[in-house]
Amino acid sequence: MEGDSSQKASGTNSQGNKWTHLGPSVYDNGGNYRYDNKDDSYYYQNKDGSTYYNDKQGYAKYMPPSENPRNYDEEEEENPRDVEDEEGDEEEKEEGEEGYEGYEEQEIEAQYEDDEDD
Repeated sequence: MEGDSSQKASGTNSQGNKWTHLGPSVYDNGGNYRYDNKDDSYYYQNKDGSTYYNDKQGYAKYMPPSENPRNYDEEEEENPRDVEDEEGDEEEKEEGEEGYEGYEEQEIEAQYEDDEDD
């Protein structure tokens, strides 16, 4: 998502799903946002870096901040989920997207509002 992660924004992606950017996150990961999908499912990325997906048909998944592959510490240049193998070579952990079928990060245009009116 382009723009300052402290700005509020909302819109609709090319699949017709509504999204709302709610503010910054403790990680450099795109911030705190939610998707309300056409099929009534929803997806949150919370301020603490955790995520929550609910398909409204009995499936829900919570992912703690430590397992979210989008979470980067702003002070670190590397993803904290990267690990070193026994020989010292970096090996990236699998980014399991289980439970996120149909969710794709998309380039979208947004109108940003300044936080001054809050």
